[in-house]
Amino acid sequence: DVLRSACKYRGLAYGLYNMINRTAWDVGAKSFAELGHGARMINFYTYGPYPDACDTQSQRREIYPILQEFTHAAGAVEDEILNSAPIRSKVALVYSHTTDLWDLIPRKGLFGEELMGLYLLLRHLGYPLDVLTEDDVLAGRADGYEALFVTGSHLRDGVPARLLDWASRGGLLYLGAGAG
Repeated sequence: DVLRSACKYRGLAYGLYNMINRTAWDVGAKSFAELGHGARMINFYTYGPYPDACDTQSQRREIYPILQEFTHAAGAVEDEILNSAPIRSKVALVYSHTTDLWDLIPRKGLFGEELMGLYLLLRHLGYPLDVLTEDDVLAGRADGYEALFVTGSHLRDGVPARLLDWASRGGLLYLGAGAG
């Protein structure tokens, strides 16, 4: 969702690596989830026994059936997938680069951990999610969302005012402990 959100305003396709050092079920579930979240390219990769992008050196042959199942299923609907997009979310997480810079040293990013936990909670509750950066908020891209979730301790100048304005027009604004 972070990659999709980072690419969507420029209309860019994105892809990612699926590490196949997991169970076969995990590899299959992650592959189908990546496709459903908008990935247009999925690379399968392993670390060993030798690093290889196509797993030709691996002794984990139990992974091959799920790779075959996934690639055949995706290939059967490839044209439909390439001409589609995930549904537009009405809920977004606000990602704060400012908090990341502020928390580099000496802490270990508790606000980032809260953001990841909140992401997992909302996904498990069935909400599709977008991720907005501070720049997105300043550019007015929060319009159209019904709920925004903010956990970062620090926000760029101008972002709090934009968020308050957005909330005053009827949006639900969630602020985690110490946010903003």
